[in-house]
Amino acid sequence: MGTYKYSAEFQADAVALPRSSGRPVSRVAAELGVNHETLRQWIKAADEAARPEAVAESAKDAEIEALRKQVRELEMERDILRRAAKYLRARRTGEPLRVRCRPPWRLRQRLCTVLNLSRSGFYRWQKTAPARAAKQAANAALTRRTRKVHEQSGKTYGAKRITAELRANGLVVNRNAPND
Repeated sequence: MGTYKYSAEFQADAVALPRSSGRPVSRVAAELGVNHETLRQWIKAADEAARPEAVAESAKDAEIEALRKQVRELEMERDILRRAAKYLRARRTGEPLRVRCRPPWRLRQRLCTVLNLSRSGFYRWQKTAPARAAKQAANAALTRRTRKVHEQSGKTYGAKRITAELRANGLVVNRNAPND
């Protein structure tokens, strides 16, 4: 069953018929070939349009609701940014965190929206965090060993000699470079 688009003139005439004739809405609707609930809705809309104060009230209510929604969103974004700042400050200073490790799903979704990130990218980043941490720790250990070898040489060894020394000690470095 399809929907029909009636002209404004037809709707106005249909609304005037039950008012002027005194016949029930269902009978007028049947005579016009319109669903009686559709005709009732047209009459209701015409009554609302006749009362300008009702239109003004509904417009004000809609605007107030839209502003309340915007305020809720802004408050949520502010809360997200405050938590992120607290987390980053604690991470930088080394103080213990008192922030939940896993924010609820809606908060994570909102955080992605605020920071203009895709949720799939966030979850990929979250999933690969342990691998990144392990790689970072391995790089830090290699840096410490490299500095130690450089210090022991009296700061005279360059990159080639340090690489040779590390390889001699069984550490694989510069794996793409040929062994000399």
